[in-house]
Amino acid sequence: MWLSITTAFGQIYKYVGLEDGLSSRNVYAVQQSNGGFIWCLTDNGIDRYDGTEISRYTIVLDGVKFTEYSSCRFIYDHTNDNLWLGTSGGKIIRYVQRNNNFEVVYSPNIQYRRSDIMRCAISPIDSDGNIWMFVGDQAFRYNVHTSEGVELKLCCNDSNITFSAIAPINDSTLYIGTKGGVYKGSIWGGTVTVSPIPCMQNAGINVNTFYYSYLHRTLLIGTEDAGIVAYRELTQEVIHHKDLLPDVRVTKIIPYGGDDGVLFSTNAACVFQMSIVDCLPKRFLSADYNTDYRMNTDNVADICIDQEGQLWMCSFPKGLTVRNAQYPS
Repeated sequence: MWLSITTAFGQIYKYVGLEDGLSSRNVYAVQQSNGGFIWCLTDNGIDRYDGTEISRYTIVLDGVKFTEYSSCRFIYDHTNDNLWLGTSGGKIIRYVQRNNNFEVVYSPNIQYRRSDIMRCAISPIDSDGNIWMFVGDQAFRYNVHTSEGVELKLCCNDSNITFSAIAPINDSTLYIGTKGGVYKGSIWGGTVTVSPIPCMQNAGINVNTFYYSYLHRTLLIGTEDAGIVAYRELTQEVIHHKDLLPDVRVTKIIPYGGDDGVLFSTNAACVFQMSIVDCLPKRFLSADYNTDYRMNTDNVADICIDQEGQLWMCSFPKGLTVRNAQYPS
């Protein structure tokens, strides 16, 4: 199925809300599958939009209706067109197409030994089909091909780390984001050794999300409160234009405009574009509250680009906003 949003001639923006069948205006994540469906995480469950109708899904865990969708993330396997959901409690939930429902496929044995640890950091799928999970002093790995999950030995000298993001790089290396900075994870057998990155130790970065460019050997770090930071692997250079996005959380970073570019969404400054070559953020979209059929908020929780090049945005708390790529804004 090829999803298309009908718009009037010259109309740049389309809105999907309660009147279209969306289960809530509070949309936290958006993802398109290979079949063209748009999937959304909302306050009231998971919605699937085919361009005309919205189907709703709810998850039941141990006989109890699941409600914590705001702390979940979509994990998508483009190669095999499989959709997973990772929860803050470390559960991996898969959409089963033949049953048209979501089922728990992995539930790690998490021991909450620290009262301040409430959420599990979960990675996207790596090149070997692994999903990585870190919480407290524990690490887990689930393989989507074999359906096997294991607990790994976690070696880390800092017992107070709070994990927040994971970027798998290759079969021996991870970047690990925390509430206090960026670390490197080295994988050997069943052990993950977490080590500080010297040039990042005093950066004071509170990590929310990652994006890694293999071409440029550059890690882009979306922070909780200081915009975007770039880390050059080869030169150990850290680039951070602190004055451009003060007190702004970066919610998602996606490729855009070829191998050198990205878009990133924020909680207070809408959407920015950036070249990985110079790492200088430039405003891509901003809210216009005075005109109909324009961008309707600066608080964007997530973004994705569909098969037709349209930009889908979780416009909090408005629902979904779709920017038509055919017409320049």
